[in-house]
Amino acid sequence: MDMASGRSDKYSRARQGARTMQMLDLGEEKQLQRQTAAAVAPKRKEAARRKREPVPDPFAGAVQAQEDGTAVYYQDRRKQWPYTASAAGASLLQRLLAEATPLLRSSLEALQDDPDGAELRREGERIYAQKPNMRAGGITWSQENYAHLGLQAEYLRLKSIQRITEGTVAMERAYNAGAFAALRDARTKTPFRVASLGGGPGFELLAVREFCAARLPQAEPQLLSLDLQGAWRPCCEALGLRFEVWDVMDGDGLLGKTGWPAIDLAVISYVYYHYMSNEHCADWLARLLHAGAVKAVLIISRFEDLSQNLDAVARRGVHVVPLMRKPRHSRRPT
Repeated sequence: MDMASGRSDKYSRARQGARTMQMLDLGEEKQLQRQTAAAVAPKRKEAARRKREPVPDPFAGAVQAQEDGTAVYYQDRRKQWPYTASAAGASLLQRLLAEATPLLRSSLEALQDDPDGAELRREGERIYAQKPNMRAGGITWSQENYAHLGLQAEYLRLKSIQRITEGTVAMERAYNAGAFAALRDARTKTPFRVASLGGGPGFELLAVREFCAARLPQAEPQLLSLDLQGAWRPCCEALGLRFEVWDVMDGDGLLGKTGWPAIDLAVISYVYYHYMSNEHCADWLARLLHAGAVKAVLIISRFEDLSQNLDAVARRGVHVVPLMRKPRHSRRPT
């Protein structure tokens, strides 16, 4: 071990080889260079071949245009559950997916360039499907899982559609309930500071940005994704979003992480159920709402029953407004 640099002895041998090279005559040096080039060439060709292979459309088949301008789209990996988007919704979804496509292509290209990329992608698909931590810890994936390149690719492919569509619908429902009346009626441009808590790559924020452009023209959205997994930073930045590392258990440090005087809207998706179903999170969330540090919270979730979480903040004096009626297929008693 080379104690000066902390590197292994192969680096020492490399330096010794470099010094030896200076003692070779010109013919020997050229012969050695040819041998080295011959050994490296196949690896370079293989890398170049992988890079030249075009990455197929990562969203192929996920959104299917219909003759009347509407679209059928899927949020699940096996395309078992179709949803229908109106003509306007189809156009919006295509625009948002166009923003997400370069990000997903980059993720797939990184796997393609990795010698173990094929196995990493298969492993990521297995992790996504099996959710190995669900039974033991009640969470979908661990932080180690989220850092896995294969899972990231699968997550970006599927969660992009899910988060974009659900985020758009949630913003529309909140708008119809009067949540953005002051912003809608503003006479001048107004900052609109939106933080996605546990937001990962930030797809909900794309929906917020597009919604503001269409329905809240006076809003000047400032968009921030906060997540414990720092590996999402490049994804957010590629989408034009700001990212900060933050833990949902650190309510006291939330506002400091944003650098804002207040959060106008906190968007919380599935992290609300999986990571915030506890009294500690109810405490800090209610405290920040009462103090005006967080002005409003928008929960985006398909979970059938969030009553435990919502009751916890309601007991602390927070006004809760349901934006969605109980589904007709719900198994809960009326």
